[in-house]
Amino acid sequence: MRSQRPNELGKSIERFFREYLPTLRGTSRHTIRNYRDALVLFLRFTSSQTAKAIEDLDLVDFTAKQVQDFLAFLARPIRESAAFGPD
Repeated sequence: MRSQRPNELGKSIERFFREYLPTLRGTSRHTIRNYRDALVLFLRFTSSQTAKAIEDLDLVDFTAKQVQDFLAFLARPIRESAAFGPD
């Protein structure tokens, strides 16, 4: 059974988007939205690679290799990446 509350990673991500970017960095809402979209893609990719639900991911699930694989995935032509699935 999954917990309903975010783990430390989830809390940190939330603080990053709610406090750090808009308040401390003065980041525009458009930039924040772009960061959010990129992070969602990365979380979905990592979830599919680790066979864990996004809510169950933790910092140990993110490695340099995971980032490399994600960047390689993004570099693939769209027709190959479509297998990843829509929203």
